[in-house]
Amino acid sequence: MDDFLNRMKLPKGSEKEDLEQISKDKLRPLFDSKKFQIREEMYRDKGVDFDIELKFNGNYTNFRFLIQLKATNTIECNTDKSYSKSIDTSNIQYLLNSGKPSYYILYHEKSKEFYYSNLGDFLKTIGSKEKDWNKQKTNTLRFEKRFNKEVTDKIYQTVLDHGKNFRKLNEKIALSTKDNFGKISITDENLNFYSENELRDQIEQHGLGLINEGNSKLIIKASHSISKNLYTKHPKFNLVLAMAHYHTGNMLESLSNLKDSGKYLNKLEKEDLSLHQYFMAAVKYSLGLLNNREYSDLMDSIEGSSLLQYYIKIEKLSRKHEDNSHDYSLNSYKKELDKILNNKDVPATIINLAQIEYYKFWSLDINIRNLQNLMLLSKEIYSPEVIESGQQITNQITEIQSFHENLRKKIVVDKDYFNYWLLETHRINYHFEAFFIDAIINGENATIISGVEFLLSEVRKIKNKYLQIGHIENQIVCMSYEYEMLEFLNERVDLERLKKEICDLLELYELRDLKRRFDLIQNGSTKLSRLKDFYEESKESYDKTVKKVKSYMEKVAAFDKEDKNRQNLLPSEVYSVELFPLGVFSFSKENLHEFYKILGIEEAELKTQLENMFLFVIPRLNLFKPKIVQEGFLNGILEYEGISSWKLAYERRKKLFEGKFIKRDL
Repeated sequence: MDDFLNRMKLPKGSEKEDLEQISKDKLRPLFDSKKFQIREEMYRDKGVDFDIELKFNGNYTNFRFLIQLKATNTIECNTDKSYSKSIDTSNIQYLLNSGKPSYYILYHEKSKEFYYSNLGDFLKTIGSKEKDWNKQKTNTLRFEKRFNKEVTDKIYQTVLDHGKNFRKLNEKIALSTKDNFGKISITDENLNFYSENELRDQIEQHGLGLINEGNSKLIIKASHSISKNLYTKHPKFNLVLAMAHYHTGNMLESLSNLKDSGKYLNKLEKEDLSLHQYFMAAVKYSLGLLNNREYSDLMDSIEGSSLLQYYIKIEKLSRKHEDNSHDYSLNSYKKELDKILNNKDVPATIINLAQIEYYKFWSLDINIRNLQNLMLLSKEIYSPEVIESGQQITNQITEIQSFHENLRKKIVVDKDYFNYWLLETHRINYHFEAFFIDAIINGENATIISGVEFLLSEVRKIKNKYLQIGHIENQIVCMSYEYEMLEFLNERVDLERLKKEICDLLELYELRDLKRRFDLIQNGSTKLSRLKDFYEESKESYDKTVKKVKSYMEKVAAFDKEDKNRQNLLPSEVYSVELFPLGVFSFSKENLHEFYKILGIEEAELKTQLENMFLFVIPRLNLFKPKIVQEGFLNGILEYEGISSWKLAYERRKKLFEGKFIKRDL
């Protein structure tokens, strides 16, 4: 019986299509689904069969590579047991423009084997044989190496390293841009309003900023309106155009522009030379012309570039302040920072970064001093000094708010969006610490909880911004703040989820310093726990100080009591002096040098001044000063430097008592 399907006109299959599908079906199982996410390219004429993304601990990384799969049942092996296959040059160019690691894989039907070649190796081979390979219609690829599961493991590591290196490179490129954002508006509508020379000059001057605003395609379009002979000898223009091609994935055009720019390196400024080095490394690494070792060595040499020196100096100064916060004051930090910035060549983005660092340390200083002062007020200590300190802190809070607002406005005008989010990250941390201090002193309440929940939503927004631009370090910093806020709010489920995300990122990107910091947070050493410990230690230290000071004061009172009964020991001719904070003392004129010895007075000028004053008035001295070089109470109680000041005053009082320097009630 005749099947009705035989009478229908249906599309016919082909052996070629069947073979292609067989090769795909056999290739897929070689990739571990736990490590690779395979996405098949549906548009067959584009020259890519698979776009494969790496997974890391179950998470997607956006580190990808491409595969162009070829299949044959006719090609015979060469004498060296390799297989030769013609590859369209347009396909080679297409894969190169992706900027991703790419591989050609050949399925040989007769042997049921896969063979492969790295695109970078292929490019080196044909480049060494034929200078103008890209002008040929096809190029021959010899497949020598077999492809199996062991090879997929090697590819995984190669692509992983490639992705990590490119992430680091792109972050450095962002930091290295002198003119971070454009100061002009070039749009499709007004391109025709410029002459060719004007358009070239505008792109030279403002191109870096336009690229950072996402206008790379517009720069390329504008370049098509300019005759090449007008920019051949303009290295800055070629550098900008190379960067624009890089950001749009056209690596070969980018390399060509970089080579043209490199012919006139002596015309480039130092900052632009650094950028030239960066992008030459980026493009060559993308094209497979640099291996990991060569790439790493080149990066080390770029670290010493002039522009990055500002960044490095700021980072070193910050570490100095963090490591020596007790001995290295905020004012000292600010003075050294100003010295670094006191140079007309410092880019705006570096100035903004430096001011943000200062804001970070200033806000921490305010919170710490506020915590100390609130601790004293909680003990109902309302001395003039404590009240004055509280007023100073209030003034500082007003000043830092004004500083933040002015800096934020400047950053917006500069269109320095990266630093904008960095500033806001530190602002959120400043207010979070302030909320926590309030909770330590007064206990948690609805206002504090609501405030922290709002800050949590804000830090998540900034985290997503860093995720969009691919800045992993700052993304993890935001996630660490998020972690501490969740812990404060006791959100255990979200806390565990976030913990896993952070740990996976730290492992994937091998961020050892950030891992060390987060390990401390996980083990309980959060900034909040440290603030709480600081508060408890301050209270304990204060209580011990009060107890010790009380002990010294009781001993001083005992000497004062005995001196009331020793007034008759004073001769008729005496010198008198008022010693802060103990009172007025009198002694025989013959004991003047002993008096100097007890108080450690060595300055001849001060001795002369005191001896003149003894004849007419009662001079004053401050016993809290370790070395007395001036007459007067000076700053009175403000010269007090803790328990050591009272200990010094007591020891001097004891020696005065033993030397028959007698306290008097005038």
